[in-house]
Amino acid sequence: MLELQQKERVRSAGVSNFGVDHLEVLKNSRRPMLSVNQIGLRPWSQNTDIINCCRMNGIVSMVYLLFARASVLNDPYLRQLNQKYQGTSAQILLR
Repeated sequence: MLELQQKERVRSAGVSNFGVDHLEVLKNSRRPMLSVNQIGLRPWSQNTDIINCCRMNGIVSMVYLLFARASVLNDPYLRQLNQKYQGTSAQILLR
């Protein structure tokens, strides 16, 4: 994909689940940098290292599996916060 980007056959290239080590190898390879890295991220389990690495290299972090377990949205403590801040469980977790 990166070779196609170098030949200007595609405008941008993206990957899924690249870690900091993968991005460092790519950065040192003198190839064009990626545009997007799709990563699994949850409010209770955040990998700030990869997010910061992407940000420093101009790579967009695209998130999947944000609320993989719907049971989290029914947590009693989260319900209290819903009432206090007048928002949904998803809105509270995202803030």
